[in-house]
Amino acid sequence: MATRPWGGSGAAYRECRSCQLVTLARIPNADELDRMYADYYSEENIAHQTTEMESSDTALHAHAKFLAARVLKPGMRVLDFGAGIGTLGQALKQYGFETEGLEHSAGARETARARFGIELYATVDQLEKGRYDLIVMVEVIEHLTAPWETLRTLRECLAPGGRIYVTTPNRNGLQARLHGARWREAKPFHLMLFNAHALSRMLGDCGFADTGTIRFSPLTTDAWPARLVHRCLQAVALYGGLRMLGTRADGAGR
Repeated sequence: MATRPWGGSGAAYRECRSCQLVTLARIPNADELDRMYADYYSEENIAHQTTEMESSDTALHAHAKFLAARVLKPGMRVLDFGAGIGTLGQALKQYGFETEGLEHSAGARETARARFGIELYATVDQLEKGRYDLIVMVEVIEHLTAPWETLRTLRECLAPGGRIYVTTPNRNGLQARLHGARWREAKPFHLMLFNAHALSRMLGDCGFADTGTIRFSPLTTDAWPARLVHRCLQAVALYGGLRMLGTRADGAGR
């Protein structure tokens, strides 16, 4: 697989010339990742990032509102994969949907238990095949060490015709183009960076069809100038986030 540096001189990322996927040149090992997430999801860290967390919570509620209005139908069952502390799942429950969550980080699961009194799955082995009508992965796929394997497993957890909703930072967005390796999303636990082509190709390779980019922004302000800018950036594929839906494809060879 031919690759080239991405993000400027001395960058820690490599870009595949074929699929356009950008990957960290050195993937942290499991222990290193566990330490990163333990620090990130600690109560102490959350307490020192109140504004950021509130903004994130608001964005997750916006995702829930969008999914409830545009994707889900009454009685559908949802899996929030990479649930964090469970905020999105709780928001979807408020719209009347049966929601379960999976989160690898023990610290995040503990916080979910303390904040919401909910239990989250820890591994995909605990999931039931064919159970869900929608699986959501909000800002998760860039964290996975084995995304192809994970997506194929999640496909089996969807009911026939079930859908997957994936969001991730857009490495073709305006800020990424301006800042390269100094882009704020080029974090040590963001193992892969996607553009629309790379994400659609990965979903297709893992058994999802009818993949399409959604023009939706979980903007946390009502100011019309900001909303206009976001719409314009989405129209020319320079928006900072990707939102994509795909449908479970049932066929030979998947």
